[in-house]
Amino acid sequence: MMKSLLLMFAGLLAAGLAMGQEAAAPPLVKPETLPTSTVPRHVRVLWMENPSTQAVVSWSTTLPGETHAVHFDTAPRDGKRKDYAKRVREVHSGEYTRSEDDLEPSTAYYFVVATDDDASQEFHFITAPDDDRPIRILFGGDSRIGGSEPYLHEDRRAINRRMALTAEEHEDVIAFAHGGDFYQRAELRYMKPWLTDHELVTTAKGRILPIIPARGNHDRQIGFEEMFYWPERSHDYYYVTQLSAKTALVTLNTEISLAGAQTAWLRMTLEKLRPANDWVFVQY
Repeated sequence: MMKSLLLMFAGLLAAGLAMGQEAAAPPLVKPETLPTSTVPRHVRVLWMENPSTQAVVSWSTTLPGETHAVHFDTAPRDGKRKDYAKRVREVHSGEYTRSEDDLEPSTAYYFVVATDDDASQEFHFITAPDDDRPIRILFGGDSRIGGSEPYLHEDRRAINRRMALTAEEHEDVIAFAHGGDFYQRAELRYMKPWLTDHELVTTAKGRILPIIPARGNHDRQIGFEEMFYWPERSHDYYYVTQLSAKTALVTLNTEISLAGAQTAWLRMTLEKLRPANDWVFVQY
């Protein structure tokens, strides 16, 4: 039986676009300046190919620190690091990243991240199902700001708050697929405000929606690969995310050649996906 899939679009709404009315210029308020410390910020979860069993947990600090760890469990531990069943210390530096393999499908994982003696609050995310249950995902894109300098993006922040409320209202929302153009350029001066604003997507209970990223023409710089680092990545940001037993999301990369390797991969991939899935859709 074909199960349902609901896409919920989270586009940025421009105020003042009534008939014949131009949008007001955005207020040039500088984004938040983060204090210099090893306190973890910008905690996020990344999905790519096998979200029922794999995820990457990433975070940022403004000082490099010396030790980094993720403490996680399948039950809440109120942020008490010694009480979590598992701890991993091997991370990719820069944007601190730890991949988790061999996770269980449709399971809530509770975790804290720590750099030196500073730890985050407890967060959790839910792995994708491996059966054909109904699911929802949020989809959006072009969350960048214009101009040569970053400023406080109130529209983006408002949408992020709405996304958090949507995740609270609908527990079957499993992820946030972003179709690219996260920022004006993949440079720290734009990436940090985006990541700070994205913290608003975390729910009041600490639930994080995993990000499924696509690379846009404003995301060409190396900062994109740091922000969405995947250990031993074998692809150039074109891949398939199997969201459930019968639902697949194909992510393409418009910033490399549309012919050649990506086209050959897409032909071969679609031949496999179409008979095995009720729903195959794409972002780029």
